[in-house]
Amino acid sequence: RLMRTKRLAGALTAVSSALGLLTLNALVCADDVQLSKPDPETFLSCAQLMGVDPADCIVFEDAPKGVEAARRAGMKAVVITTLHEAHEFKEWDNVLFCAPDFNDPGMEQLLGE
Repeated sequence: RLMRTKRLAGALTAVSSALGLLTLNALVCADDVQLSKPDPETFLSCAQLMGVDPADCIVFEDAPKGVEAARRAGMKAVVITTLHEAHEFKEWDNVLFCAPDFNDPGMEQLLGE
């Protein structure tokens, strides 16, 4: 719901996975890059496809390697704690906050709902 609402409001959206569940501005999957996470290639490719500065991107990630890739790309991250616990991300200074899912009130605050 949050992604759909933001997309309709004109926000650029991208997925660096093979989900294909949403209408997006960019989709980068493993077949599109040579190096996997924690290399930042996936996220940098998304930013390039959308024509935005990596520093203006927020990555929603559920794995430490993904948060590391976001940091190496110069991007902030929000951790979705579906597979890992919040304490597993303490070392990453690019983490804005951790949330159990996209319905967390912090998401609406972050994205200006």
